Amino acid sequence: MVPLYNDAAATQASILRQMEEERRTARSDEEPVSDKLIAGQEGSGKDTSRGVGSKRNRRSIMSFNDIIIWGWKGVYHQCKEIERVLAPHYRVRLTLHDYMFPHTDPADDGALYILMTPHLCVDLPPHYIIWQTEQWGHYMLQVGNRRWANQRNEPDLLDFVEVFEGAVEVWDYSLVHLKNFEPIFKGKDVKFRHVPFSWFPLDPPITEGEKNIDVLFYGWIVDGSRRNKMLDELRFERNVSIHVSNMDAYREDLTKLLRRAKVILNIHAYPAKVLEICRILEAISFGIVVITEPGVEAALDAQWKDKLVFVDGMDQIVQQIEAYKSNSTMRNQVLQAATAHAKAHYSLEMYLAEFLQHRRM
Repeated sequence: MVPLYNDAAATQASILRQMEEERRTARSDEEPVSDKLIAGQEGSGKDTSRGVGSKRNRRSIMSFNDIIIWGWKGVYHQCKEIERVLAPHYRVRLTLHDYMFPHTDPADDGALYILMTPHLCVDLPPHYIIWQTEQWGHYMLQVGNRRWANQRNEPDLLDFVEVFEGAVEVWDYSLVHLKNFEPIFKGKDVKFRHVPFSWFPLDPPITEGEKNIDVLFYGWIVDGSRRNKMLDELRFERNVSIHVSNMDAYREDLTKLLRRAKVILNIHAYPAKVLEICRILEAISFGIVVITEPGVEAALDAQWKDKLVFVDGMDQIVQQIEAYKSNSTMRNQVLQAATAHAKAHYSLEMYLAEFLQHRRM
């Protein structure tokens, strides 16, 4: 097992046991690849004296006074939330980037970086935490390619195994990922921590009068992809009105867009089908009901039963959109349950309590 370094994650060990049982009984369409093929590959051979591959003395998070949050503009709200949580205890600076991150400034080498969307890095600072935000399916980790899973055709991307090994810690939002990382990092000096994304408070609160978008979809849409085909069928063949944002709203523009939405449709982009908890928690924080396909973790879906609207197939998607978009009573009922669950179980203050309590002393 990959070690989990917080009590909150340990309490969810039953999810891992159920996942393992489901994996044993499920039909596999891929030929297994040995762990040696994955873990024994040669490194990238790059000159990474300040980042990957360099030998360093791993420091405790609590030993830093300065934290620099680097994130892609598409995870704006989660970056703002971790800034809010850490700011009373550390000197925090948040920088959002349009796409690929620039080179880090040697003047900041004494700071601890928190790298959101780390697959966009071109190099790495001496001290960093990886907050892993991508979907890593079991198959993606066994194809023999150690570049970042969703951008493996770009030749200059860093080797994720070396990136993880160089980190102070690796945070991941998914227990599925931690399970899938086990054969790769077995025996390696990598410290993992289960840190899901977070529900966050809004200021100012949203009013019902702002809600003038019935159904919103936002996320990457690639031509010919599963998402593309499903959205085209819903809009053009089944005449379902959906406001589609193909990653064209960021930062404050994204905030304005989400404040207007009543319902969000969540469609899986990758075969991994890990529940898109970042988008779900973001939507709930904005008072939006989430209609979503089930995820790969049956136990996690069960925790969200009656808090999300699960759908299986196009007919159910159409039925539930029609039911919820015009019925505020139904939306409020689901949203109240979802908000209570998110506030109780998805709080950065809870998952990072070890660091925050230490800094209060």
